[in-house]
Amino acid sequence: MNRRLLVAGFALLLCVGQGSSLPAEKLPQDQADDDAPEAADEARKSGPVLPLTESHLFRVELGGAVRMPCQFSNVDPDVAISWKRDDELLFLEETKFAGDPENRFSRLADNSLEISNANEADGRAKFVCTYLEEERGPNNPKIVHRIEIASAGSDDEGFIVVTPSAMNDVEQGANLTLGCEVRGQNLIDKTKSISFAREGHRVKLDEETRHSIALRVSNATRHVAGDYQCLVEIGAARPLIKHLKLRVRHVPEIEHEKEQLGAQVRARDHYFTGLGSGVVSKIGCVVHAHPPVTRMHWLKDGQTLRTDERHLIKSDEVKSHHVLTINGTSKADLGEYRCKAWNELGEAVGPAIYLTDSPSQPVFRSGAAVDDSIELQWSVISYKPIVQADVVYRKQAESAENWIAAKDVKVVSSLGKEHVIQGRIQGIAPGLYEARARARNDEEHADDSQGLAWGPFSDLKKFNGEYKDDADAASVRGSAAKPSVSSMTLLLLLLLVVSPLALRSRL
Repeated sequence: MNRRLLVAGFALLLCVGQGSSLPAEKLPQDQADDDAPEAADEARKSGPVLPLTESHLFRVELGGAVRMPCQFSNVDPDVAISWKRDDELLFLEETKFAGDPENRFSRLADNSLEISNANEADGRAKFVCTYLEEERGPNNPKIVHRIEIASAGSDDEGFIVVTPSAMNDVEQGANLTLGCEVRGQNLIDKTKSISFAREGHRVKLDEETRHSIALRVSNATRHVAGDYQCLVEIGAARPLIKHLKLRVRHVPEIEHEKEQLGAQVRARDHYFTGLGSGVVSKIGCVVHAHPPVTRMHWLKDGQTLRTDERHLIKSDEVKSHHVLTINGTSKADLGEYRCKAWNELGEAVGPAIYLTDSPSQPVFRSGAAVDDSIELQWSVISYKPIVQADVVYRKQAESAENWIAAKDVKVVSSLGKEHVIQGRIQGIAPGLYEARARARNDEEHADDSQGLAWGPFSDLKKFNGEYKDDADAASVRGSAAKPSVSSMTLLLLLLLVVSPLALRSRL
């Protein structure tokens, strides 16, 4: 039976007698009520539907948060699952029916029910998760959870309270204050300090007293979301800890993967590949979203890319990482790609990502003084032979057009896809300089007629071109010297940290 019709039908049955109203959604007129339940029958062939989660009594502090799991075996994906609090319908699949002005109830993707800011009424209720297999009616498999609201304790015992609550779900742009307070005279007397930490780092506070702290959040974004810990030092080996979770609701935000290029970490907007039936290329993007992403696909040159046996999409929701795998990469696969993602708040398209078979961006490798010259080397990845390299330099802070070509530019070594290019700079005046390099491998357009054969330039490499002739010093010692490696000392002072000699594979 059609899942949409099932959910609507069950919602009507479950809401009878409790005054709930269904969301206004008109079902298509051509939906037939007599669809054969082949899918459900097939799903049940492996055995009866049984609860995998045991009913449980959860002990929660007043104002705290709890997550109640709900898992069944041998489920039919077309059969709905509901959550009720006593006789009140909370959720039917992802659809919320309960009046929840404080947004305390959330249904997660794994069917769990999450409750924040637990109150006394929650402690008097049963929370029932039911697998709504229509033909079994009142005998449908169900899991029943209860909540016990734990005593806050007396002044003699002491306890820690976080505010606004242990679980906070706010809209992007919201302003709020996160607080932590020690209560109970005995604990207050023991308290030596209170602090907030997030992701292992202490957070700067806006207000602080002997027994309370506050952190003001203005214009909340996903960057302030996370698990905060209130740390109460009482002189013990470890502090007392109270957790506070902050989640910020926002439309998807998409960014490039990060890569380490030499000594730098940067956004990865180019992926370099070879071509051929056995070549597998992978490109990726990172999608941040709360609520979670409900749909995601890739665009190729502005058009939706259809997945097939050659184009596969894999998503790691925990790390928000989405990877497109292209099997048997061909010339037609090269071009511009973008991620597009949706959640219940909206949609977003990510920045451009380029798949190319041109050489990669060179990474500085080393520099050396040879006679009266400076030799600079860069490592570059290319799946085809390098047909030409380019090394240019200029005096620092000069016009962007003032680039001078280095001498004797060549490939000095090649090992598989890794190549080393070198350029020689000779006869420069003292001063600060910068150089960069690039390479190309396109034999089809050796004249650069299409302007596409070159790979990107490397980052600028700064160096000092000042050198001194040791002949004067030699004459002082009473011996003439002919300029050579031993008598002409070139003071090559590379101003940046030299990148590692081995270029990390970028694929």
